[in-house]
Amino acid sequence: MIQLHQKLAAPAPNKLTTDGKAESDLLKANYDAGERDFKFKADIYGHPQVKDSLLTLQNGKCCFCEAQINHVSYGDVEHFRPKGGWIQDSEPLNTPGYYWLAYDWENLFLSCQLCNQRFKKNYFPLENNVNRAKSHHDNISSEAPLFIHLTNENPEDFICFKDEIPVAINGNLRGDT
Repeated sequence: MIQLHQKLAAPAPNKLTTDGKAESDLLKANYDAGERDFKFKADIYGHPQVKDSLLTLQNGKCCFCEAQINHVSYGDVEHFRPKGGWIQDSEPLNTPGYYWLAYDWENLFLSCQLCNQRFKKNYFPLENNVNRAKSHHDNISSEAPLFIHLTNENPEDFICFKDEIPVAINGNLRGDT
């Protein structure tokens, strides 16, 4: 994992600022109207414009394992905070997820299929699950995610390598997670 400094300065792709914003506004309105089962449009967050931007910003690498992703058609758009539902430990899927961030540029990364579909999935542990934002009315800044956000934090503060094996620095929980 490497920090993505350039993503902080990169503007969100137009597909997210237009269609993504409109869809986010609709999801929020539907939540306020009582809806809890959301449908997401992969053609927005997974649009070639979005994937290509992420591929460029991540130097063609998976956000987790840094495996080379050679083409925009490979790889998954990964939601740092999962859009449909979340898992803290080993309980069943909790819904809804972070539906209001489904098209948010800062919540999106590109990962290889293996990391996204086999390992990360909907797993999103917090230091204290009581602080979890459960709707767009809650403040996510009160959360303390155990996952490292690649644009806001430097993974090298939490993880080092012994040969090719990632190891938590001083056994810290976030590096271990």
